[in-house]
Amino acid sequence: MSHAFPPAKRKRLEPDAPGLSKAESDPTIPHHSKSLWMPYGDIILQAESTQFRVNRDILERNSPVFREMFTTQPEEPTIEGCPIVLLSDAAMDWELLLERLYDYQFQYESALPFDVVAALLRLGRKYDICVAKENALWRIRHEFPAVLDLWDELEAGIRMQKIQYRSTLVLDMLSLAYEGGVSSSVPILAACCLRTFDMATLLRNEVQRKDGSYVVLSDPMKRALLNASERILELEFELFGWLGDDLVIPHEWCPTSTTCRKRRRELHGMFRMGQGGWRYNALSAWHAESEWGDGLCEVCELAGRTRFNANRHRAWEALPGFFDLPPCQWAELKDLE
Repeated sequence: MSHAFPPAKRKRLEPDAPGLSKAESDPTIPHHSKSLWMPYGDIILQAESTQFRVNRDILERNSPVFREMFTTQPEEPTIEGCPIVLLSDAAMDWELLLERLYDYQFQYESALPFDVVAALLRLGRKYDICVAKENALWRIRHEFPAVLDLWDELEAGIRMQKIQYRSTLVLDMLSLAYEGGVSSSVPILAACCLRTFDMATLLRNEVQRKDGSYVVLSDPMKRALLNASERILELEFELFGWLGDDLVIPHEWCPTSTTCRKRRRELHGMFRMGQGGWRYNALSAWHAESEWGDGLCEVCELAGRTRFNANRHRAWEALPGFFDLPPCQWAELKDLE
């Protein structure tokens, strides 16, 4: 599906612009990476038009794919006696990955930018670079877990973030999870997308990143989100139906039944009918300190919270099935397959 927003144009720099070499001003001419041209490197990786002079032993130690490649591929020195390996990946991904391979401290950094995590997962998976692949997978699973209690800890701020926040993180991460095969994080990511962004906005590709670019979800992902949005609303209609009747609120011991009944009807409208933007709340938690309990007596607040949170667990267990993930149980979702 095309959209009406053309890509942002950057000011064109002429080849003879001050401070730019001809190679830097012409993206078709190979040029050296400024930060990853090691003086004692013995192999050159070229991704797009960027060349990285690095150390063969670092690649061999981390990747059986490169180890096999160096064993079987004939060497043809082309630059300063170093053989060139042409790669079909994005240059930026290789720059971000190589910087981390030369500095293993990245494994212990509290939070990495999304672009770094994406590069670690893409190239780590493709070239079987375990330290990159596993670190990216650990961070994604941490931020978007398959266990409700862990998700609650993140929502409550108990667990530290492992991926730096940005306004389009859940959308970018959803695309990456689909692309990278991180199936266990897809359900909660998709649910977060629905909770954060209007469906019509997603379908029209109108979500803009800070750099001016627009998030463009694939057509299969759009269809999955659209179908899931209807299924979640149907489930909420079922799970929150009790708010429309005197089944739990007012409780039989309620001292202020008229007031609690009025508040129950307000909650029914918010949860089930989506009033005030309250949609896709089947996974939200009703805490003792939550404003949802405002206007209810203590007895009715406890009864309503208990019933709501029990239904919330049912919604969590049903979540994978909303996104046509075969099979439809959390425990059976396998990553990187």
